[in-house]
Amino acid sequence: MTHLKIRNHCQGGITLIDNGFIDYYMAEANGEYVKTYLLLLRYASERSELTIAKIADHLECTERDVVRALTYWEKNDLLSLEYDQDGHICGLALSRLPEGANDYHVAAEVPEIPQEPAGTLTASVSDMRTYRNRKDFAELTYVAECYLGKPLSKTESDTLSYFLDDLRFPVDLIEYLIEYSVEGGHKSFRYMKAIARSWADKGVKSVEDAKRDADEYSTFTGQCSRILKAYGISGRLAGESERAYIRAWIDEFNMPMDVILEACRRTLDSIHQPGFAHTNKILSDWHARGIHTLNDVERLDPKRPGRSAKTAEKRTRRFNNAPARSYDMDELEKKLLNTN
Repeated sequence: MTHLKIRNHCQGGITLIDNGFIDYYMAEANGEYVKTYLLLLRYASERSELTIAKIADHLECTERDVVRALTYWEKNDLLSLEYDQDGHICGLALSRLPEGANDYHVAAEVPEIPQEPAGTLTASVSDMRTYRNRKDFAELTYVAECYLGKPLSKTESDTLSYFLDDLRFPVDLIEYLIEYSVEGGHKSFRYMKAIARSWADKGVKSVEDAKRDADEYSTFTGQCSRILKAYGISGRLAGESERAYIRAWIDEFNMPMDVILEACRRTLDSIHQPGFAHTNKILSDWHARGIHTLNDVERLDPKRPGRSAKTAEKRTRRFNNAPARSYDMDELEKKLLNTN
């Protein structure tokens, strides 16, 4: 076996990495986690100001990915996190590697395994699992390349491994994930990764679960579109806070769509612009009063269109209380001429 000769020609600007990290932690960690830790070391050497958003931009990932990486390294005692009153990460301290980590490469040496006599066909459970994973990975790689129409990059291959090894998704679920994403016009593995994590958080473990989740998402997206349209909003999807309001109206208040749309119309009549908070007050009041149908709305909370007319009538009366005056324009003109 040819040995690699490594020469160091670096001139300054060097980030030092403990050998124990390379020997003990790096191989077992997700590649995104490793990149996050290396970036922390790089900025720690300069004592630079750093934010989670800046890390996410630098690594071309989401802020949620960064938080997940930081939490992973905290669990492995390589750093400690500090939180503000709102529970957001506001600081961190890199820790020294635990004692003995630098000696891991000695302890981790694989003992020699006696060779089986020729002609025997025995395999350990780990060998069988490794073979199975390699076979599954090759199959997934082929499916992904067929859908994307190109060979996978190193990062894309790592993402497939993440689906298979970290999330423990079955092969058919990963294949459906790729199909679902590509048919939706999304060939980015970053998009697939976000969907996969969402499924994992929801406990999706099969293609049937994923299809059910996709149907629920499609239905909810349609409901959001109807509400935005009632507000006169078009050309965009509902934002995160807006979706939270809509979820509450549908799931917590148990309001049918026609009642929600009526509340939206009343909001526009009242404040003359879209207002989710105002609509929420209307629906919250109706929910507390047991109003859950349009018939209930008309019976218990009518619009009373005559209010504006009555208000206008009151305002008119205020001005009509003064006695009316009339003027003779010809007489006034004569007085002006005589004065001159």
